[in-house]
Amino acid sequence: MRLKRLHAEHFRRFADVDIEFAPGLNLIRGPNESGKSTIVRALLAAMFEKAGASTAKGRAHRRWGSSREPFVMLEFTDDDGEYRLVKDFGEGKVYLEQPGDAKRLGSARAVDSKIADALGFRDPSLYLRTACVTHDQMVSLGEDGGAKKLAAMLREIVVGSNESAVMERAVKELSAEVDELKRGLERPTNNPGTIKRLQEEREVYMTRQKDLTLSSSDFDEQETRLAEVQRAIEQKSARVADLSELIEKNHRLSDAARKLNESSNRFDAADRAREAGVKLEKLDAEIDARFDGFRDLDPGAAAELRRAIGVRESLDSLRADLAQEAEEPEPEPEPEPEPVKQGSRRLAIGCLAAGVVLLVLAIALGSAVNAGLFAIALPAALALAAGAYMLARDRAANPVATEETGKTESLEEPLSRAEAEVAKLEDREVEFLESVGCKDADEFFDRFDDFEDLMAERKEAAAALKALLGGRSFKQLVVERRKAALDVSACEETIEEIEAYRVAPDKLEALGRELKSLAREVDELATERDGLSFHLIKTASDPEEAAKIEEIVTWLWEAEQSARRRLRVYTLARDCMRQASGEMLASAVPVLAESVGRTFARLTGGRYQDVEVSESDLAISVYSPEKGDTIGADELLSTLSKGTASQLYLSARLELVDLLSRGRKPPLIFDDSFSYFDEDRLALLWDFLKEVASEEQVLVFTCTDRYDDLTDGVHLIDLG
Repeated sequence: MRLKRLHAEHFRRFADVDIEFAPGLNLIRGPNESGKSTIVRALLAAMFEKAGASTAKGRAHRRWGSSREPFVMLEFTDDDGEYRLVKDFGEGKVYLEQPGDAKRLGSARAVDSKIADALGFRDPSLYLRTACVTHDQMVSLGEDGGAKKLAAMLREIVVGSNESAVMERAVKELSAEVDELKRGLERPTNNPGTIKRLQEEREVYMTRQKDLTLSSSDFDEQETRLAEVQRAIEQKSARVADLSELIEKNHRLSDAARKLNESSNRFDAADRAREAGVKLEKLDAEIDARFDGFRDLDPGAAAELRRAIGVRESLDSLRADLAQEAEEPEPEPEPEPEPVKQGSRRLAIGCLAAGVVLLVLAIALGSAVNAGLFAIALPAALALAAGAYMLARDRAANPVATEETGKTESLEEPLSRAEAEVAKLEDREVEFLESVGCKDADEFFDRFDDFEDLMAERKEAAAALKALLGGRSFKQLVVERRKAALDVSACEETIEEIEAYRVAPDKLEALGRELKSLAREVDELATERDGLSFHLIKTASDPEEAAKIEEIVTWLWEAEQSARRRLRVYTLARDCMRQASGEMLASAVPVLAESVGRTFARLTGGRYQDVEVSESDLAISVYSPEKGDTIGADELLSTLSKGTASQLYLSARLELVDLLSRGRKPPLIFDDSFSYFDEDRLALLWDFLKEVASEEQVLVFTCTDRYDDLTDGVHLIDLG
């Protein structure tokens, strides 16, 4: 069958389109949205779809934004000549005619039959899955299960789509029935099947049937044994109750002793915390009473006071030495010393002035003794001493120069100012000692040592109290002490109440072993008693029960045999269907393997030549020269590149067209199907399609310019 001309009106994007095809290779080229897919749909609608606006497909073909129904006309040729096929979706009419022949086919069934003969396909779905290759089909090939989809497609085509689905469903259902009937027969299971369940139920009734056949002597013996067992149970149960009570009371004693110890410890801890709190309060009261004002002192106040006293004593000593030097008789004239430079006298006067300023600053810092005051007073005193010494030396060495210059200050004036400031320092010292209630410095030092000892003791007491409180408040401690006292009282009452039942630990352990042994014996006797009671009750039941059980056992036997017959029938039917499917597939395996391998080798330039097809499910495997092994169906698509997988897929479909059309040579349609082909693959494919086009019509739709260099000898239809 070869297409000549397609004319469509009001079909999807086209208001009116007319395209003529050549017998061989046709390249229909156009950008996206130019109508390529619309042309493919128009061809398929003409060949396969029912003409009617009421159908879903008919409504889908209606031109966008138009109320008019589609109209399609297709001209084609086959071995019988030229034909014109018309489908009017608005009128719901279809007819097939030969130009020049007044007789036309107007029956939809007759037209479909003629088209099927021309195409070689009775089932339109087979044509769509073999001869019409779309871009979406090639894309879905790379998805998970693509190889299985290919095998399933081959299997459906060989066996038949409906037949294959029905057969697979039937085999699955038969397998499920067989598994359910056999479950539990070969190995134990918690959920037995029908046959095993009937067996177990029949065994239960057979056991009951045997119980009903007990003789009267057995009945008397069992009655006697039942009475003995009941007495033994009562005796041993009484002993078990006594032992259980005794052991339980000893456990209560042990728990009460443990709780008593814990409660006593909590009570003692609370008492210790309370005592620590009382001690801390006493220490605070003693400190406040004996050492008023000492809490505000710096920790180093005593050391600073000692340094201040040292400074004052040093100044007094220096002043005394200078006064003594002034009272001594003038010594014999000595050789005239070397004149002192004017800079030395200035330095001496500068030292005296700096000492006085620093001393005044130290006294002005505050009334309390602190580290800052003495840190300034000490260098002030040293500066005064150094300046006085240097001036005295200068006067002794060069009195004339001193008198002549008239520019040097006298020593008496700085010394008198220093004595005044030292007096102020002594007043401040006295004021500080009076503020802490001390007569002199010695008393302050003694009391300060006692104060530090008490503070150290208080620190230890505070740390101990904090550790005992553990983050709790005194209120919480009181509540906990009260609760601990109540717990102690309750535990003591419990111990006093059950103390008489106390036993030694080794004896208690022996009693526990005896209790376990007795409990086990009682359980065994109770089981025996229940069994005896059951048998006696059933044995003494109505005689009609025996006949009823006999009927049930017989029915269960017959049901089991019926289930076994069903198992044999289902197994045989399943195996036969599997065998039939396998034989149908096996007949197609050699042809598929040879033809697909031949085409695949052509498309890959001889790289892949060996193709195998599985007889069980038609799964395709390929021998890889690089790998040196056959690539199985499960890993075929994940191992091969996308382009190579597409070549294999295309090879299978092209060969299936020849097999299924029985040599009728239907037109091959490729709608943007080669996007995964590189330039080399595309060149090999194009040569192959040209060879195929010598016998079959090939329509290639594309939106790219990849074929521009391959259009020699090709009928080009440009939709741009």
